[in-house]
Amino acid sequence: MSYIFLKIWTADDERRRDAAVPGETDFATKPELARRMVERALQAVAPCKWVAGDEVYCNNSKLRQWLEARRLG
Repeated sequence: MSYIFLKIWTADDERRRDAAVPGETDFATKPELARRMVERALQAVAPCKWVAGDEVYCNNSKLRQWLEARRLG
């Protein structure tokens, strides 16, 4: 599925209701989801010195910059 298709799908209230997707759930790309997961782990004081990912994550400059700002290789 393409990014555009998924974003349109998540904006369809009826479809979300039919699929039991809560209204407060927003669309996020894979790199955005990864950032949220790493952020929660850091807030929970989980030991972490580096993060690994494939090209979907590594080619995302926002995620890379966010990780670098937190000194995570």
